[in-house]
Amino acid sequence: MSSTSTLRQIAELHSLPMAELQARWGELVGSSPPQYNRDFLISRLAHRLQELTYGGLTVGARQKMNALLDEAGYDETGAPPGKKRGAKAKRGLPVVGTRLIREWNGERHEVTVVQGGFECRG
Repeated sequence: MSSTSTLRQIAELHSLPMAELQARWGELVGSSPPQYNRDFLISRLAHRLQELTYGGLTVGARQKMNALLDEAGYDETGAPPGKKRGAKAKRGLPVVGTRLIREWNGERHEVTVVQGGFECRG
């Protein structure tokens, strides 16, 4: 695959309907597409197209990356220590550090999302 062809294919990803993006995933990755949004599929497909054209990580880079993950306690998927492999992230919860601010009955209420829950008034 030429680099011009790769660039053209990447540019075309943005105009494909979701069903075609999912079909391309099967062709390029060889598995069922994940249930993520359109932007995720496009970025991962673009990465895969470039990987097929220009090559992926070298063996040395992969070994270094795996050594760093092992040293930090992460598994090969990058899951943090203590998180079960394949466990789904809690959906619908805000990112840690998010501040939720509302005014109710003339009083300001502020809640901060922290690791493992929420913080409100200490």
